[in-house]
Amino acid sequence: MKLHFTLRSILLFTCLLLSIHLQSQVTSKTVHVETAGTLPSLINQNLKNLLIHLTLTGNLNGDDFKYIFEMAGRDVDGKETSGKLTDLNLSGARIVSGGNYYFCDTDNDKQYFTSNDSIGSCMFFGRSRLTSITLPSSVTFIGERAFSDCTGLTQFIIPTSVTSIADSAFSGCNKLVNLGLYQGVKSIGKRAFLNCSGLASFTIPASLTSIDSLAFWGCTGLNSFYVYGENTSYSDSEGVLFNYDKTTLIACPNQKSNIYTIPSTVSSIADYAFAYCSKITSVTIPERVTSIGKNAFMSCTSIKLIHNSNPNPQTIDSAVFSGIDTTTCRLFVPSGSLSAFRSALGWSEFTNLFEGEPTYTVALCSGTGGSVQINNLSERMKTFKKGDSFQLNVIPSDGYEISEALLNGADLSFDIRDNHYYVSSITDDMVFYITFKLSDVYYSITSQIGKGGTITIGSLNKTSVRVKEGSFVDIQIVPQEGYELERLVATAIGSTEGIDITESVRANRLTLWPVSQDQNFIIEFREILKYNLTLNYAESGSFVVEVGYRQTYTCKLEPAEGWSINTVRLNDADFTSELKEGNWFTVPPMIGNSTLSVSFEKTIASIDPSSASTIKVYTEGESIVIEGAEAGNQISVYTESGAFLTTTKATDDSIKIKVSKGCTYLIKTTEKTFKVVL
Repeated sequence: MKLHFTLRSILLFTCLLLSIHLQSQVTSKTVHVETAGTLPSLINQNLKNLLIHLTLTGNLNGDDFKYIFEMAGRDVDGKETSGKLTDLNLSGARIVSGGNYYFCDTDNDKQYFTSNDSIGSCMFFGRSRLTSITLPSSVTFIGERAFSDCTGLTQFIIPTSVTSIADSAFSGCNKLVNLGLYQGVKSIGKRAFLNCSGLASFTIPASLTSIDSLAFWGCTGLNSFYVYGENTSYSDSEGVLFNYDKTTLIACPNQKSNIYTIPSTVSSIADYAFAYCSKITSVTIPERVTSIGKNAFMSCTSIKLIHNSNPNPQTIDSAVFSGIDTTTCRLFVPSGSLSAFRSALGWSEFTNLFEGEPTYTVALCSGTGGSVQINNLSERMKTFKKGDSFQLNVIPSDGYEISEALLNGADLSFDIRDNHYYVSSITDDMVFYITFKLSDVYYSITSQIGKGGTITIGSLNKTSVRVKEGSFVDIQIVPQEGYELERLVATAIGSTEGIDITESVRANRLTLWPVSQDQNFIIEFREILKYNLTLNYAESGSFVVEVGYRQTYTCKLEPAEGWSINTVRLNDADFTSELKEGNWFTVPPMIGNSTLSVSFEKTIASIDPSSASTIKVYTEGESIVIEGAEAGNQISVYTESGAFLTTTKATDDSIKIKVSKGCTYLIKTTEKTFKVVL
């Protein structure tokens, strides 16, 4: 089969490859839309479903948004598309009226169209692919459900031009964690931030004058509200939102926990004010409160005590405390008002209704191995009035210690000091759970340190520590300058006799593991001494070097041309075999004054090379010693300058010739010439 390529087919194929390459590269684009409704003509169809980042300027109407939403994964009728757009920047654009509808509510058979400078109702409804949206700076209004269920949004900035946020505008944006709300916004509608569970705090600008009581319904992650000081409509205290003069409590953040006392200035609690505050355990309502809104405390499932300071039961509906277990929650009311509360709607549902100041119960639970007391009394349960103080005493039995200490389920171990725990003012029921265990065994590590240094045991500069059985401990020996470790002896505590373990010390460090008994260490230091090493070296004469105690000294022995090393002797002991390659020699650790003597033999005068290994010449005391010469061989001694001194014949395997010290001598045998210094 033959293949025919034409110029036209090659060009088409090249263009196809180029198009594929360009499409794979383009993920962001900036487009100016001069005439509203023309965006579809400004973005190539091939790029439409490839763009991830899109910046638009100019004028935008319904036709443009229809195209944008198709790029963002879902068309205006809710059908999925192949679009990949996640980042939409409209900061330089303006929304104008006109064009097709941008959203169709099929349930209610309603269509929505753009209007000037508004984010209309449902405009971005359910656009979950979008993770970042930047609004035009000209927008003044955000409509109902405008961003509802935009579950991809993590942060959002509302332009200063916006004055109103309508009902449910951001409902269901559960990943929204950062919201920029600045000066300009005046009103926030009902359920505007419904179920925005990612919001941890909410800042209210000075311009805001109206907030619906249900605006933050379901914001379960909310810790606090913050109100700008210039705001004349709202205020905050302890993260709770109030009206300006703190007479109305508007909203308590859902993350508020433990005990909460409503400020004494409050006279009204708004609808749903504490709804879903499931971490609050106790609440005090001040005497001035005369109005409690519907569902004000609904789903406050952890509340176990309510203290109502008003002797006149507030008129409430039956759902105010829905979700609170009224069969176990205790309600305290002023003296003389018990009968009134027992017959009042809503209040009468509480089984445990008491007059007077609240009382709290302290209960003790402890295991074997010890006991627990309240104020030195062995009572398992005791009742206190609000504000009372008491001391908890934990008493382990002999050989036991505290294993676990819990207060209302929370760890208390680090707060117990010397087996005591003090409560200065009781404000809640308290259940203590204390268990015991067999005590850990500890051993003492002590030391006696002589002059010349110190030690570090573990990480402490101490001479004694207590160490848990089975653990390991480092002992770092730290000699002072001019000193070194001489001896380390391990003994029983109180004894001076023990085992010398100096050899176990490495780099002034000793590790004990595992620790299994009391241990004492006697550490002795000594001054670092220096010794003289005299080198008798035929080429250089004699010279002396100083070497520290137990230090080594390395030198290179270099014979003159035509000479080789015959013997190396240290303190009259033969060390010739210790000579290393290159004629390097290391003196062993010095423990006293020493003498190193080196003799040489003249290699070029050798008659019988084998004799080099049989004749040795060295010095000993005030004599020159010749070993290995054959009997009858003539041995002559000369000064270094060639003056004859003496001659003799070898009779024994070793002969000595007495000479004067401080000179270099030449020793001639029948076969070789040697050079030594004495």
